[in-house]
Amino acid sequence: MTKIEAIKLGSGDEMITGLYAPSADLQPKALIVAIHGGSFSSKYYYLESTATNSLLKLGSDMGYSVIAIDRPGYRAVGEKGLAFDTQLPILQKVISRAYEKYGEDSAGVFLVGHSIGAMISILLAAEKKVVPLLGMDVSGAGLAFHSVAKEVIKKSISHGRLNIDPKVKLSLHWGPDWTFSQDVLKECLDTFHTKSPEIEAVDALSWEKRVLIEGPRVTVPVQFTIGEYDGIWDGNTRVMERVHGIFSSSPFVAVNLQRFTAHNIHLQKVNRAFNLRTLAFLDECILYHSSAPDNYGKGFVINNDSI
Repeated sequence: MTKIEAIKLGSGDEMITGLYAPSADLQPKALIVAIHGGSFSSKYYYLESTATNSLLKLGSDMGYSVIAIDRPGYRAVGEKGLAFDTQLPILQKVISRAYEKYGEDSAGVFLVGHSIGAMISILLAAEKKVVPLLGMDVSGAGLAFHSVAKEVIKKSISHGRLNIDPKVKLSLHWGPDWTFSQDVLKECLDTFHTKSPEIEAVDALSWEKRVLIEGPRVTVPVQFTIGEYDGIWDGNTRVMERVHGIFSSSPFVAVNLQRFTAHNIHLQKVNRAFNLRTLAFLDECILYHSSAPDNYGKGFVINNDSI
């Protein structure tokens, strides 16, 4: 049985809370650091109603240690929102500390990010201060907003927070009724109460431009996923075919339009399949770093038939 521990990393104003699932093996293959999106917390990656298929459980069962952190502005760090660039140095220190404590002697760190957490993961990878970084799996942060969703976000910022009408949020985040469980939805409504800070929402609204600058700076493998029913991000073929070019310095990029899900992929019925794909990609990243020739991936493109 997977043991999930509540943890604290750092100190003072930079203390980060989170959840930790140690590897089922004595020596972890790598340390997965999972970063949640706006209005969520570390529990996004491990709810009671999603426990069996969660990233923490599956990762632990397959020999990885997994940490899901609460980003600055959530839980122990208080509710004061921070800009993306202000969060980065805090998270860099926390991830380094986590690796020393939970992942040392493993292959390295692998980032998993969802929504704003995906944006933060890309920025962390671009900064190259998370070492040794094996790669990353990012979902729910695309290249182009649906125009209606972008307007909803702009108009919903008030009193320092993002206050999207619950019914509108349901349609943007969850998609068709058959793609998610009502029990999971209820637990989410009972669990996640922090609204996204305004400063985060403003940074997110500029992501379409920023990813064009930051993407080419990423030099590790990238798996990039948008849900087919995502109400926030455009996942059409024309948009998704641009991903390889944006992550032009990455040795290989996997691009997926995930079936049967909307924005909150880790919370929807397809979560097990999605998490297993994440872990399979991490296995590939470890093989790449341990065995691939230095020129692997240079001068050719691997096509992915998921788009």
